[in-house]
Amino acid sequence: MVIELMVIELLVIGLLSCWNCFELLVIKLLVNGV
Repeated sequence: MVIELMVIELLVIGLLSCWNCFELLVIKLLVNGV
């Protein structure tokens, strides 16, 4: 149970990090586009 919770937490943190990176890439593309 504890190990499963730790894995889920790592997955959530990873997804949030990827989403933040994706947002930064989109913002950079928009700024460069303008």
